[in-house]
Amino acid sequence: MTGPRRGTDERTEARRRRGRSRSVVRTFLLVTSAASVPFWALGTVVDGSLIGGLPVSALMFLAPVVGVVAACPAQRWRETSQRLRGLTARAAATAVAADLLWVPVMPVVVGVAVLLGPSRADIGAITGVAVMAALVALVLAAAAEELGWTWLLARELRKVSAWRVALLSGAIWAGLHVVPWVQGGHDLTWIAAQAAFTVLFRFVIVTADRRTSRIGVAVVLHATYNTAWVVLADAGAAYSPAVTTIVLVPVAATIAICARQQQRLRPRRGTRPTGALQARPAPDVAPRAGTPAA
Repeated sequence: MTGPRRGTDERTEARRRRGRSRSVVRTFLLVTSAASVPFWALGTVVDGSLIGGLPVSALMFLAPVVGVVAACPAQRWRETSQRLRGLTARAAATAVAADLLWVPVMPVVVGVAVLLGPSRADIGAITGVAVMAALVALVLAAAAEELGWTWLLARELRKVSAWRVALLSGAIWAGLHVVPWVQGGHDLTWIAAQAAFTVLFRFVIVTADRRTSRIGVAVVLHATYNTAWVVLADAGAAYSPAVTTIVLVPVAATIAICARQQQRLRPRRGTRPTGALQARPAPDVAPRAGTPAA
């Protein structure tokens, strides 16, 4: 009776894992939403702006960090810490080099959208020092957000399809950004188009993360999009979210096709890769007379 009992234990453990995952996701979303409220309020009382003319409420990029601290299980921290300690310098350098291959993706998307859009950017007015300062700040902001939305949320939902994860995280992410968008002076049409872009962009990030299993890719995609928005789109003056969404569609489709092809080529667990050498059993032949046995 060990077979049925073992199957029951496995199903019970699977239900427990699903329950823990749901609890992590709920806690993260609730705490992140609650932590965003003070930044919205700050944007209403502080008359100032951040990089690229963003309202002060854009500091809510720190809210996902609070959500991660509140929701992330201790075991997840321990496992991540162990992996980082076991990472060699060569492996780290290889991972960073591979992550940097994703750098051109979003600048190309935003650049093409600016060329096809209704406005033109005054790129010459932006100095190199300003670009570097913006890049450092935007990389830190992207890392803070992706720590929550990708490293915690998307990976807790790794058994859910990338589209469903993108719809969930993208819709909530866009909803939390509505207040900063309104405070930034954008109308309803712009906000609706940017919300659609957000869901599609989350799909790109989730798919890329599942294909590479490196959080650095998500940070690179997010940071380069923000930097392109500041530099190529003239801090949003030449940015059209509707055009950018249209340009992003073929990019998202290409990444999804490559990820699916990679998944098909990956050998299933418990199967032997095609073409692998198989050890043949030794022939059961008795040794000849006068010859020593092996």
